This record gives sequence, structure tokens and C-alpha cells, in this order.
Amino acid sequence: MNVEEQRKAMLSNFRQYATVYNELTEVCFTSCVQDLGQRRLSEEEASCADTCAAKLLQATSRMVWKMAELNPLQQGGGASALHPPQQTR
Repeated sequence: MNVEEQRKAMLSNFRQYATVYNELTEVCFTSCVQDLGQRRLSEEEASCADTCAAKLLQATSRMVWKMAELNPLQQGGGASALHPPQQTR
């Protein structure tokens, strides 16, 4: 991969990260924040936002790991791409 391709890949990854972050923020905000008339979140709102963010981050992490597992399969490596070759004696 040349420098330009690496730069484009890094930019694409950053955009994907930013999109996921923005979606996570929006989902948790709309689900948890009920009173916009206060300067601070209530204890319930803060707890809800913490739980929501933790669940979404865990789900995102699982999805990234699954995509990493499936990527070699999509590249034509088959199941052997997921596991190192067995040594024979």
C-alpha cells in the first residue's frame, strides 16, 4: 500500500469512527436526557447515559471483531485465513 492509499484508508477509518461516535451520542442523548431546562444531568439521566454508552461501545467492539474475522473470508482466504496453518510432524 503506497502513502496515498494509506492516507485515504486512515481518513476513511476516521470518518467511520466519527460517524459511530456521533450516532452513539445521539442515541444515548435522545434516550436518556429528559429535562433540557437544567444545567446538569440528573442522577438518573447520567446513569442512563453511562449504561447506554457502555452497551453501544461493547456492541460496536463486538461488531469490529466480527468484521475482522470475516475480512479474510471476503478476501478469498477461506477458513484457513482465520487460523494459522497446522504444523505436521
